[in-house]
Amino acid sequence: MQSQDVRGGKIQFSIILAFLLFFMVSFGLVVKRVYIDRNYLLVSEVVCDPDIEACFVRVCEEDCEEGEVDYYKIRTVSAAEVPLCSPNEGACPEILCSEVATCREEFCGENNVPENEQCSQISVDEESESGLVSELESDSVSDMVEGEGKNDGD
Repeated sequence: MQSQDVRGGKIQFSIILAFLLFFMVSFGLVVKRVYIDRNYLLVSEVVCDPDIEACFVRVCEEDCEEGEVDYYKIRTVSAAEVPLCSPNEGACPEILCSEVATCREEFCGENNVPENEQCSQISVDEESESGLVSELESDSVSDMVEGEGKNDGD
């Protein structure tokens, strides 16, 4: 009878030991991923210019002037590409999407308007058309500059 109790105690000890080992390895991997590798995304609201971008529009209701309007877009960046800083100790530098490879900006559209908010008046079609026009203008300007450079050498 005692040999069965001893064997049952060894099995129970082995199961508990295996569970603790599994827990410690899982905890270590999470710590490595979050604190060492910083493998997570930072999502923030940043200032948006409603004259050139389709911005989210929020009318301020608390702790501000009545009717104050806030224009913003949503920026998502990998934390590994952002320098460490503490917003409580001072201002952190603004992250520009042109400087970061994993940056993605979300503008306001029909499908992603939050409740009690709206989009600024520029539609996505107008924005893409204006981008296309400025690309065409920059191509024609660069063609003119290249043409002028060829004429100067002759």
